[in-house]
Amino acid sequence: MQFSALRLARRSIVVAFAASCGLGSLGVAVWAGEVRDEPETVAPVEFGAAKPVKPLDSLAVVAPGSLATVVPNSSKVVSPNSLTFVAPSKSELVGAVGFNLNNVARDVALEQIKAGTLTPEAAWQSGALTFDNIADLLEKESDIYLINYREGSDGLHHRLLGVLLQHESARLQSLDKVSPRLRLWLANYYWLQGDARTIEVAQSLLDEFPPPAVGPQMIAYQALERIAWFQRGQGQHQKSAETWLQWKAYQGGPSWALINAKLEAARAYANASDEEKSKALYAEIAQGSEGWDLGLVRYDQAQALIKSGNDQEARLLLLQPLVGTDAAKAQIGLLSLLSASYLKTGEVDLAQSTAREALETYKGLKDSEDIKGLESQVERARKVLDWCWRYKAGNANPAAENTKTVAPADVELPSTKG
Repeated sequence: MQFSALRLARRSIVVAFAASCGLGSLGVAVWAGEVRDEPETVAPVEFGAAKPVKPLDSLAVVAPGSLATVVPNSSKVVSPNSLTFVAPSKSELVGAVGFNLNNVARDVALEQIKAGTLTPEAAWQSGALTFDNIADLLEKESDIYLINYREGSDGLHHRLLGVLLQHESARLQSLDKVSPRLRLWLANYYWLQGDARTIEVAQSLLDEFPPPAVGPQMIAYQALERIAWFQRGQGQHQKSAETWLQWKAYQGGPSWALINAKLEAARAYANASDEEKSKALYAEIAQGSEGWDLGLVRYDQAQALIKSGNDQEARLLLLQPLVGTDAAKAQIGLLSLLSASYLKTGEVDLAQSTAREALETYKGLKDSEDIKGLESQVERARKVLDWCWRYKAGNANPAAENTKTVAPADVELPSTKG
């Protein structure tokens, strides 16, 4: 059988990886770059299902033709065409029911990518990453919504999609042949790139999952979300608001999704200078709400008042008691914004004490609750506190420094709870 250089490289990786783990004595057979435990055919383990990889010494696998030298246990970055695997122990591999060695190689490569010692392109060229094992990973991610909400264009999943589009774009062109979850990842990739193909891909999902059904993993909501975010990035705020409000036609989703959609629509209308529709939606959300949801409404309304110079009115909103689910979490944003308002008007003592309260609330929650998404609020409170300390030490000059720049009011409190 004729093998291409790439398949030979991949085969050499798999063989060396299997040998390092002591699998030669288990009747492991190599065929076309795949390692199988014969005669039993087993299903692959889901990503993350196996125990964490524990290093032996170190296993260096270098693609044929590479001039790189890999030093075991070295943190030094090697050439782009080399791959350094830290092999799992034999007992872990044997104990992993239905393990798939190709996916093990992939997962070890992913750890190298996360550590910054390997690029996705180098992993692809070596054969550790393939279309099928990347697609398998993306299909099995259990929490695509939060992953995408928190990941930017430098995130791991975005970079993996980039490799697929670079080398296998033809397999992603016919959207009707691409699975819904992979299409959602693709829509997310295009949105992060500011690419108009976001709408085409996301709309294909809306066509497949029309209202009232939300689809698996709330796929319809996430498709609407990508379209609306793309429109916002293009300055099409009126269209963005209308896209968010399409969610009203769907049924069966969690209650927070409708609140989020209304809130984002209210923000979009405000950006489009349609104050009447914006205020009506905020009032609709506030009615019967508490905790995080009510905190979001107060934050947005107070933020608009501060930006228009109505700090006193804004403070009346920010100082109102807040109770209910995730109230303390929302309070971090409210206190951060309040401290910025005090600093803006030169009330240093109040700015300092309020910023400190925001940071203490954060410190009290960060070990017990997931508060990702509030980093910008925490950072602003820290800047306010730092400025106040410098001012009291005689190292900050209000006349020379723009306190609005030190603690800007236009930091958004994310609508998503999680």
